[in-house]
Amino acid sequence: MESRKPGLPLVATGGPQGEVVNAEFLEMEFRGDLWGEFIVTQRSDAFYIIDRHGAAERVAFERLRRSLREGAVKAQMLLLPQRIETTAQERDALVAASETLDRLGFVIEPFGPSLSGGESFILKAVPALLAERDCAALVRDMAVELAAAGGSARAEAAVESVLMRAACHSVVRGAGTVTAEGARALLRDLAVTDLSGHCPHGRPVVRRFTRAEVDAFFRR
Repeated sequence: MESRKPGLPLVATGGPQGEVVNAEFLEMEFRGDLWGEFIVTQRSDAFYIIDRHGAAERVAFERLRRSLREGAVKAQMLLLPQRIETTAQERDALVAASETLDRLGFVIEPFGPSLSGGESFILKAVPALLAERDCAALVRDMAVELAAAGGSARAEAAVESVLMRAACHSVVRGAGTVTAEGARALLRDLAVTDLSGHCPHGRPVVRRFTRAEVDAFFRR
């Protein structure tokens, strides 16, 4: 039998915020899960299959974006600061985008030349949402992304991509045990999230099947 990771949370953030925009999620009843990766719910004469990872990503992405817009991203200091090596181009991009990264909750300071001819940085704080993730790898990815975007001239244009990476790093990946409590918490989060039916990467998050469709399939 395939092993499953027990007790994994669905979303790596706190409770829901904001106004309800998708009330149908509050009306759904949790019916179970598929392979530890999809949640099955029922509402009236329809049932739904929800990609738990994609849905959690969307929740985290919208929370980060809202917090950034409101200037309310909470940073958490790292007990063990992490060293990050960059190329010269990546160094320039990080320095140029330092104000944007600071608004996102990242505290990154220069730490001298790197062996690659760029710069070493020390990561001292990250958004609270990412406190338990591999943030050094995330910042390295962001440095590459910002360098490709052209530094300060297009730093804001790269924010969406940075937020997507941060959201992806903030949620649990892979299959795991889905509890009724965890599923309901995710449904409450989705109810207050501008979902648009997709995760930040554009993949579908939820699929609806009506009773009429099921009846038609079985020719009833």
